[in-house]
Amino acid sequence: MQEYRANANKIKVRLCDKHEDQPYNVGCRDCLSLCCVNCLSGLKNCTSTGVSHQLCSLEELSSELKQDIDALTSKLGNKEGEWASLSKAASMLLSDFISETERFVHCLHKTKDEQIKELTSRYENLEAEFVKQRQAIQAKISQFIEADVNEDCSNFFIERSRIAAKLRQNHQVCTFVNAL
Repeated sequence: MQEYRANANKIKVRLCDKHEDQPYNVGCRDCLSLCCVNCLSGLKNCTSTGVSHQLCSLEELSSELKQDIDALTSKLGNKEGEWASLSKAASMLLSDFISETERFVHCLHKTKDEQIKELTSRYENLEAEFVKQRQAIQAKISQFIEADVNEDCSNFFIERSRIAAKLRQNHQVCTFVNAL
C-alpha cells in the first residue's frame, strides 16, 4: 500500500487505445472505463449499471479512488485489530478447553474408591444444602400462612361482631314493632 502511494504521483499519461494521439481524460465512476474526448460520442452504456456512464475527470476519479482506498485501508486496519482480538479470545478458549480436558482425564484416572468418596462427599454437601433450603422455604411458607390466617381470623371476628351488633339492632327493632 505504501509503495502504491509512493508511486501514485509518478503516474504516466496513457494514450487512448483507439485514438493513439489523445490522452485519456475522463472515466466512469461505476465501471472505471477510461476514454478520450474523441471516444465520448461512441460510448455505450456502462457495463456495471447498464445505463449511461457516470463520467468525471481523471483527477476527480483518481481522488475518489484514493479516498476509497484510504477508507478500505482503514477498515482493513480495524479488521486486523478485530482479528487479533478474536485470535486472542480463541487462544484463551483453547487454553481453557485444554485445562478442562486435562482435569477430566485426571479425574478418570482416579481409582474407583476415590471417585466414590468424592461423589459421596458432593452428594452429602448437596443434600445438606437442599435440607437448609427446604427448611428456609418451609419457614417462609409457615410465616406467610400464619400472617394470612391471623389476618383472616381477625377479619372474621370483626365481621362476626358487626353481624352480631346488626342482629341485636334488628332484634330490638322487631321487639319494638311487636310491642306496638
